[in-house]
Order: sequence, then C-alpha cells, then structure tokens
Amino acid sequence: MKNINVLMVFWMCLISYQVSAQTIQLLDQKHQTPIINASYSYGTTRGISDNKGMIAITNDQQSTLVISHLNYGQLSIPSAEIASIIQQGTIYWSRLKFEIQPVRIIALHENLDDSLSILVNNQHRLSHDATQVLAQVPEIALIRKSGNYGFDPVLRGFKYEQLNIVLDGAQSANAACPNRMDTPSSQIPVNMLSQISILKGPYSLRYGNAFGGTINFQTEQATYGQTPKVNGRLSGSYESNGTIYRSEGRIGFNGSAYDIKLFGALSSGTNYEDGDGREVQSGFYRNNFGSIMNFRLNDNQNIRLNVSHNYAKDVDFPALPMDLRKDDTWLGSIHHNTRFNGHLQTWSTSIYSTYVDHLMDNFDKPTDPRMVDAVTAAKTLNYGGRTEGHWVFDSNQLYVGADFRGDKAEGERSRHFLMGPNTGNTVYDNVWQDAAINKMGIFGEFQQNFQHWQLVYASRIEYNQAKAHKPDDAFAAYYSSMSSNTINPSFSIGINRSLSSKWRAELWLGHAQRSGSLSERYINFLPIGVDPYEMLGNPLLDSEKTIKSTLVLTIAVVQHNCNSRVSHH
Repeated sequence: MKNINVLMVFWMCLISYQVSAQTIQLLDQKHQTPIINASYSYGTTRGISDNKGMIAITNDQQSTLVISHLNYGQLSIPSAEIASIIQQGTIYWSRLKFEIQPVRIIALHENLDDSLSILVNNQHRLSHDATQVLAQVPEIALIRKSGNYGFDPVLRGFKYEQLNIVLDGAQSANAACPNRMDTPSSQIPVNMLSQISILKGPYSLRYGNAFGGTINFQTEQATYGQTPKVNGRLSGSYESNGTIYRSEGRIGFNGSAYDIKLFGALSSGTNYEDGDGREVQSGFYRNNFGSIMNFRLNDNQNIRLNVSHNYAKDVDFPALPMDLRKDDTWLGSIHHNTRFNGHLQTWSTSIYSTYVDHLMDNFDKPTDPRMVDAVTAAKTLNYGGRTEGHWVFDSNQLYVGADFRGDKAEGERSRHFLMGPNTGNTVYDNVWQDAAINKMGIFGEFQQNFQHWQLVYASRIEYNQAKAHKPDDAFAAYYSSMSSNTINPSFSIGINRSLSSKWRAELWLGHAQRSGSLSERYINFLPIGVDPYEMLGNPLLDSEKTIKSTLVLTIAVVQHNCNSRVSHH
C-alpha cells in the first residue's frame, strides 16, 4: 500500500509539472514573424525556439528567463515578470539587424493585406531593371553601358561571374549578348520581390562559389487565409527628361490552401538631355508578366510554381558597338518545401530553367563612314536543381545539400561589308561555338553556438565540366583540347563574439575557387572587354582562386548599425 501511495504522489507531481509548463511565442516586433532558433535558459531548463518561435518553461517563481539570438541580442526577464509574460503568451523582440554572416538586406515592400490597394509611392516596384535597386547600397557600384537598361553590379571590386546572382536561392540566367546587354539581374521580375539578400565575400557557399559575394533576389512568400480573398495593386510613374513611363500591377487570389499572384509591368523611354543640353541615346522598351502560384498540400508541405516572361526591344547602348533589337526571356521554376518536427526541420527542393533569345545590331549607330552592317543572334539556356536539408541540434544548426546547373550558349554574327576590299561580302562568325558548362556540387554549413560565441563552418566541392559542341576551326587551332573537367573545393570559417548587447566582433576566413565562364572559355574573336580588341577564350583556363579574410566590429544603436571593416585578399 505504501508503494502505491508513493507511486500516486509521483504521478501527481508529474501531472502537475506537465499542467504548469507553459509555452511562450517569440515574435519580431516589426514584422510579427516567429523568431526561430533563439536559445533560452530558465532555471535548469535549456532549449531553442522552434519553427513557430515557441519556447516552453515552468514558472518556478525565482529564476530569470534569459533569451539570446545573434540577430536580436540578449533579453533577460526577471522572475517578477514571468507570470505576466506567461499570461500574455507572447514576447515581441526588436531586431538589432545583426546577421550570422556578412550580409546586407534590402526590404523592397511588405506583402499586401487582403484589401484592394492602389499604391504609387514605391519606386522599387517600378524599376524595370533589378540592378537599379541595388544602387542604393553603398557597397555596390554599377557598370552602365546604357542610360536605362542592362546594368551590371560590382561588389567589392568583383563583377560578372565573380558574383553569384540567384533568384530564390537557385535560379539564374546567362547573358546571351557577349557584351552583357541582358545581364542576369536585368531578368529579375522586380515587382514580385520581397527582399534582396547580399552575402558578402566567399563565406556563404550554399548557393555556389562566389568571390565577391552572393546576391539572392527573393520573391514574396505565400500568404494563406481562412476564407477566399482578392487583393491587388497598381502603380505608375512618369519622368519628363527622357519621357519615361513606368507602370506595374498585381492581382492575387488566396484561400486556405492556395495563394496565386499574377503580375505585369511595362516601361518605356526615349533619349534624354544631359546637364550640357546634349542628347544621350537611351531609348528603351520593356515589359514583363508572370505568376507565382503557391499550393499548400498539407500542414507541412508547400509547392510553388513561378513563371515569368520578359521582353525588351529597341534599347540603345551608346557605350557598345551594337544596340539591343530584341530580348525575349522565359524563367520557370518549381519549389517544394517540407517541414518536420524532429532535428530535421525542413527539406526544400527546387528545379528551374531559363531561356534567353537575344538579337542585336548596329543599324542605328551614328557611324560615319559606315564600314559594315553587323547583326548577332544568340541564345542561352540555363537549367538545374537544388535540394537542401536544415537540421537543428539544441542551439546548433546544420545545412546540407546538393545542386546542379547547366549553361548552354549558341549564336552567330553576320557582317556585311559596305567599304574596303570585302565590299558586298557577308561573313558569318560562330560566336559561342555551342558551348556548354555543367556544374555539380555538394555543400554544407554548420553554425555552432555556445554562450556569447558562434562559429560558422562552410564548405563546398564542385565538379565542373565544359565542352564546345560546335567548335570553330580557327579557334580550335590554338588549343589542344576544347573540353575540360575540373574539381573546385571551397571552404570558410567565421567567428562571431557578442561583446555586449550592442557590440559584436567578427572574423571571417575563406577560400573560394571557380572555373571560367562561357565567355572566358569560348568567346570567339569578339570585342567584349573595355577596349575594342577582339577577345579569344581559353577552354583550358585554370581555375581562379581567392583567399580572403574580413574583420568586422559592429555597434548597434537605435535604428542604425555602425561598423568598421577590414578586408584582405
């Protein structure tokens, strides 16, 4: 009987503990979104907030609740306030804008609410070239070959293929124009972006090998509702100098299991006058339309389909020997995401394809005397996929995944001579030699937290295969082989130390290695540099390597971050 009484007392205590254990949700003060992976301690209880921002404690009337997160700092709640916090069930926390890695985030606009909105004051959504949005970041410069279109970003002195430019962490595009009239970032549908993340340096390797960094354009996430609703937006602007019209719109339909957004934009302009009253060739026309369709398969699975079409014509490039006559681009992708309740938190997989059909000529170039009429028609195709898992072990996180990307390019330039010994003859040049590059990689990133320290380890190994399927005889005569196979390893380590609730120090070390691009390996006697000399690619080009270190000291004050940064590479 005594044993039975003891057992009953034990069960009563256990039930009392289970009943008294309470959950508290951590939410971002500004966006009302869950704060995940925040470490907390309360008495003998230790843990980390889940994917809904939930933590669980039992009020012992004497302990202090301590919560810490690298992006939010440290929060201490004395024992006297625990009861009221439990009753409220929510803790709102303001972000210090600290990031795990050297990163800059541009928030373009918030998702629309369920009502019909007509907004005309957000210039970001009206930009017809996503690179224009990047211009607001001091660290980024732009290479401008035209007054209004086809800008190329430069980050820390790195440009072109030294930067990794992706849409939703995976999709990208190759410029069909050897002179990059149709830059990858110009193909991004700006009016459907929610934010742009700029990961600086060769430290984050989850999205590919990058020297200067990764620019990740992120589209709006799904917003499901209990009842079917419709929302929309319409914006427009006009600029007198250059007679530039811009407009964009969106309409959305969402319910408990679907969120469908249809969008479109139209922009056009003519030549403008500079400060001295001289006319500058800068005419352009650009439109795009597409959709983002989200479907909730169940409480833990979501599938998203993105389709976008961009069309540009009659774009003037005064800094180049030709102008863009037509650029027709399709982008499509499918994303699947699954959430789990164990150590494995999420698993995401995506596949994508991008097709660019580009035509350019020199018919409108004011050249006198006119020596030749030149036309180049080129096409590029990108396709690939990416899969990644995310694990959480106490306060530590692990990302492991694999990706594949294929790039193909083909094109022909025709030159009809109007003067000289070849007058009346037409010559055809094999621009891209039907070149193809396939890249297969596996990557991992581990984030280790303990007390005020965090260590971040990242690694990636990539197999690169390149080949010209239609080599030009004159080009092939220079090299012993038109194909190559390369393995490119990359790795980095970062150390973060919270010195106080406002001060933080970081040290980053990274090594990255990349193989040459299509233009670096297979361009066939075209002037694609900063001078008029024709360039010849090298299919046997050695991999480019960089070793870089960055030291950052940051102080966070109200609504501002001040940092001192020293880099060496």
